[in-house]
Amino acid sequence: MGFFIFIKPIYTFKKVKRIGKKHGRRWRGFLFFKKPKEPFPPDDFSDYAPFERELKEIADAQMHREIYNKWVEKDKELKGIYCNALKNYKEAKEQIKKESEEAEKSWKEYQEALKDLQKLGVPELSSFWKWILLIIIGVGEFPLNGLVFSLFGAGRIETYLMAFTMCFIIPLAAHFTGETFKQKEKKKTSVIISVIVFLCVTFGLIGIAILRAKYLSEMLKEIGIKGISPILAGFIFVIINFLIFVVAFFISYRGSHPEAEKYSNQKNKVKEIYKRYIKEKKEAEKARKNLEKASEQLQDIKTKREAWCAKWKGKAKELKETYEQLVQVYRSANLEARSVNSKAESVITSPAWATLPFLELDIPIPEPKDLDWECEFEESTIENKENKKESKQ
Repeated sequence: MGFFIFIKPIYTFKKVKRIGKKHGRRWRGFLFFKKPKEPFPPDDFSDYAPFERELKEIADAQMHREIYNKWVEKDKELKGIYCNALKNYKEAKEQIKKESEEAEKSWKEYQEALKDLQKLGVPELSSFWKWILLIIIGVGEFPLNGLVFSLFGAGRIETYLMAFTMCFIIPLAAHFTGETFKQKEKKKTSVIISVIVFLCVTFGLIGIAILRAKYLSEMLKEIGIKGISPILAGFIFVIINFLIFVVAFFISYRGSHPEAEKYSNQKNKVKEIYKRYIKEKKEAEKARKNLEKASEQLQDIKTKREAWCAKWKGKAKELKETYEQLVQVYRSANLEARSVNSKAESVITSPAWATLPFLELDIPIPEPKDLDWECEFEESTIENKENKKESKQ
């Protein structure tokens, strides 16, 4: 086992033991050429042995050059990554707090708006079925009007165009009239327009019936065919279309809200708030995922930094143990060598310097739990908060 110091001189256990024996002998030379000498350090020496100090200096150099410097260089990089991850985590935490609060606020607004909408009540007939029935009436009216206008002798396109126009005008006029009369607070202008629309439709139907009866009467006279009276046919035409108008009016009346404008605005408000709530909810979910990701990254870099610290802390402890073992080997060899001297009148086998505790070899690397986790942006945040407090005061 050797002392893994890469700074010269390099000391192994064997070499240190040999030096300890050499320093501890009370003689120098070899075989028959031995001469007495004082052991080193002297028996009355009370301070640390110079060689022990040399070992300490070499160990210190090794500790800083080969262990501490390598650890601190990588640790700075890891701390920078950690601070970025911490910043991202805190930003994600603030973001999810903000998005959650906004989503909760939107949900409360939606609930309140929905309650206000429910207080207004709903039409007896849903808007969906109201328009379905009005469309069915318009489509069902098309063959009747097509047949009537075809008797005028117009072309097919003109006939279909006029029939389609009537199919569109009658249900729409009935809808407008029915919705107007359903209102709780009727506007004078709307009532007047509804009456005008109703009269226009009525006189229009009567006018069409008169023209049709006259045209049909002349045509029958020329052909010499007798059948149903043109006046009766025109009357039936008016009655059928009027009935269609009444049915459409009744459908629109049942399908309209007594406070249509207020109900429509509140309904749109509910839809708008709900859309906003869904958007805020998605953003909150996205923020939650970002927070989870940031938390994982933060924990990962924290674990890596602690593992890196533990690795080099272990190497530092190993170096310290090796250093202490070398000192112990030196002392033992030195004491053993100086005790072997039969000619000495008195032998001091335990000088003061050999009983001193080892020179402490400092380990500059902290324990993983004692690492510096403070980041610059946290300090600036604290300063900003304190400045805000002072400005408020």
